[in-house]
Amino acid sequence: MDKKSTPYSETKPKKRKKISASYLENAGAYYLERFSASTAQFRKVMERKIGLSVKDHPEQDKNEALKLLDAVVTKFENLGYLNDRLYTQNLLYGLNAKGSSLTKIAMTLKQKGVPAELIEEMMPQRSREENRLAALLWAKKKRLGAFATRERENEKQKGLASLARSGFDYDTANWVMSLDRDEAEDWLKN
Repeated sequence: MDKKSTPYSETKPKKRKKISASYLENAGAYYLERFSASTAQFRKVMERKIGLSVKDHPEQDKNEALKLLDAVVTKFENLGYLNDRLYTQNLLYGLNAKGSSLTKIAMTLKQKGVPAELIEEMMPQRSREENRLAALLWAKKKRLGAFATRERENEKQKGLASLARSGFDYDTANWVMSLDRDEAEDWLKN
């Protein structure tokens, strides 16, 4: 049978490349071209890649490959490809613009591998009005309260639950759910 007529189930999966410094640099640069990442997030992705390669090539030493990764991470930090401060700043901007609560922002940053000290240092401080505005943006995005497009049973309870899951306190969520459409629009204009 020629190669074109071979069923997929009979073909062998392609072996992954062996780990080398140039391979890690190229794979890392390609990853960072497509995705923004914290240093911890980048390291996790590359460690997964190393683990898969070592599985295909058992003669490779995983510890040596991890040392090569450390060198690549250092190089990328020096070149500015990996910059946790800038990554955190951009993520904060996006999450604030979406109307995310401070709780949700902190959890997202932690999940993305941003160091705790950097989270604490860069977390925005919000006044009561800014927090209300963020909750109102969230409600608009999720079509809750004054922004609901249709009448649902238990609308207020569902809206309160959604806002609570997003990290907003009860008083803020209750305030958002008690506004009428005109009041909500006025708040968003300011």
